Amino acid sequence: MAVCWLNWTLKHRFDKRCLQACLPVVARLSLLELEAHRKMITEKIMADLLAMKLRATYLQAGTVFQTIHNMDHFQINVEKCPRCNRQKEQGRVRVYANPCQ
Repeated sequence: MAVCWLNWTLKHRFDKRCLQACLPVVARLSLLELEAHRKMITEKIMADLLAMKLRATYLQAGTVFQTIHNMDHFQINVEKCPRCNRQKEQGRVRVYANPCQ
């Protein structure tokens, strides 16, 4: 239905705001659905839709990476420091684990 609305706005040359309102909805469709309606979509619109999909994928990948990166930084109690072999007399040594260093 979203592709039909997009096609309608293109065919009847609605103003730019109508087109911009349809694009994000159409961009959420799968690539298979877009390919099935390829005849209805111009090259420029298809390029814009693919660019929107790539931007969304890039943002999602960045969010996942940041989440994993933040989770990898933690503190742990060990019997001795792995760098300097320092030991505490009573208890354990707290070490900050930072895989970035």
